[in-house]
Amino acid sequence: MQLSLPRAGLEKYKSNSQRARIATEAWGTKNLYCLNCDSDELSCSPPNTAAIDYVCSECDASFQLKSQSRLFGTRINDAAYAAMLQKIRADETPNLIALYYDLASWRVENAFLVPHFAFSISAIEKRPPLASTARRAGWVGCNILLTEIPPDARIPPLVTSHSPLFSNSFLSVFYFLSNCIFYLQLCCLYDKLLPRLSASAALRSVVAANLT
Repeated sequence: MQLSLPRAGLEKYKSNSQRARIATEAWGTKNLYCLNCDSDELSCSPPNTAAIDYVCSECDASFQLKSQSRLFGTRINDAAYAAMLQKIRADETPNLIALYYDLASWRVENAFLVPHFAFSISAIEKRPPLASTARRAGWVGCNILLTEIPPDARIPPLVTSHSPLFSNSFLSVFYFLSNCIFYLQLCCLYDKLLPRLSASAALRSVVAANLT
C-alpha cells in the first residue's frame, strides 16, 4: 500500500483544501477496496454525486471519504444537510472513511471507518446557511457528530505507517457487525419499532472479542 499522497497536477489548484481534496480522492481510488464484498477496487462516483465518493461495481456498496490534516475530534465536516438526511431515511447512507494525513510529509497517517448502518438522524448536525456573499449563498451543510455514533460501530484506526489498510481481522468484524445489525433490525421490525442501531453491552462485548 502506498501511504504517500499523490502530488502530480496539484500545482494548478490555488488553495490547500482543493489540493488536499484532489490528492486524497486520488489516493482512495488507488488504495481503497470494497469492505462489503471481495472486490479489490472502488470506482469514483460521478462528479457532484451527493454524499458519495466511491461505489463498488460488484455489489453497489457506497463509500464517502472525509480527510483532514488534523486529528478528528467530535465532529466531521460533511456534505449537504438535506442530501445526508435523505440518504439516512432511504437507508442509503454510505460507509464513511475518515482519513487523517500529515500536511508536512503529505502522507496518510491513519483512518477509521463508520459503517453505513451506524448512522442515525441524531448524528447529523445542521450548519448555518452560507452567507449571501458566499459563492454558494444559502447552501446548508452538516456535521457528523461522532459523539452520536455508538463507540462499538466506530472501527478503530485502520491504517498507520506500520500496518495495512483494513486488515483481515477488521473485515471479519465488519461482516459480523453487518449481520448483527440486520438481525436487530428484523427484531425491531417485528416489534413495530425501528431504531437504526442500539448499542448494547452484549454487542460491545462480542465486538471487543472479535477485535482482539
